[in-house]
Amino acid sequence: MALERSPFACDQCDKTFQLRSSLLRHQSSDHERAKKGLRCALCDEVVTNIDIYTSHVEKSHQINIEREAKLFNTTEGEYDWSS
Repeated sequence: MALERSPFACDQCDKTFQLRSSLLRHQSSDHERAKKGLRCALCDEVVTNIDIYTSHVEKSHQINIEREAKLFNTTEGEYDWSS
């Protein structure tokens, strides 16, 4: 009789995994991203940057988002604006 491996359970949701590496990947991509990312106010989808957020809103919710174009004379100016 083969030994049954006990699954690795996520302590933040009800998902279980056969491999510890799969659990860690899940926690990193699903739970850590939620702490650091941008959350869509319409569906709670979490994304990692504004470009992905814009694309998500336009494709998933059919809402066009116009973004203001910024021109910079120096790299420092761009860094100051984006941080």
